[in-house]
Amino acid sequence: MLNRLNSTGKVNYLKALCLARSGKVDEAKKSLREAVKLESFLLYKAQSDSVFAPLFADKSYAKELEALSEDLDE
Repeated sequence: MLNRLNSTGKVNYLKALCLARSGKVDEAKKSLREAVKLESFLLYKAQSDSVFAPLFADKSYAKELEALSEDLDE
C-alpha cells in the first residue's frame, strides 16, 4: 500500500517503521535514509522511536543520518 503513494519523507518514514517492525533492518535503513533526505526533522522523530533502536545501534549509520540531516538544515 505505501509503495503506491508518492515518495515523501513521511511515506518513507512509515515504510521504514513497517520494515523495522518486520525485522527487515537493511530495507528499513534505506527507507529511513530517504525519509531524512526529504525531511530532515524525521531524524529526530526516529531517534525517539524504540522501533528504530536496532538501526541506530549501528553507529556509522546513525552518524550518516546525522550528517545528512545537518547538510539539509544548512
